[in-house]
Amino acid sequence: MPLTQSRPLNLDSVGYVVFFVKEALMEKTISFYRDTLGLKGRIDPHWSEFDLKGDLKLALHHEAEGKAGPGATEVVFSVADPLSAREALVERGVAVDAPKVVFEAGPMCGVSCIFRDPAGNLLSVYGMVPTAKMKK
Repeated sequence: MPLTQSRPLNLDSVGYVVFFVKEALMEKTISFYRDTLGLKGRIDPHWSEFDLKGDLKLALHHEAEGKAGPGATEVVFSVADPLSAREALVERGVAVDAPKVVFEAGPMCGVSCIFRDPAGNLLSVYGMVPTAKMKK
């Protein structure tokens, strides 16, 4: 599809690569990245993220409904406004899931909008949005 739409998309920064891990393997997988590979980051039994160069993070998340099976990977594009990015994707004919709050931080919340490429690979746009805007 030609890029003739007027709304800018700005998907030029990958913020996260997310591996979905079975709950029974989460502790062992965290240990692998932390202890074996020596990566530093924030460790939590449900969501752990390891800092890579630049602003890129490698994240481990419990295998979730709606995600592909074991070994699933999601590439997360960091955007300033995930709601606007979602609208721009829809304008381009991309089927995008409804915005989902995935993280709350006081007056702001992290919002993710999931979509797939033509080969079925899992992608999303993610960014912080005022919490009040999501509760409308």
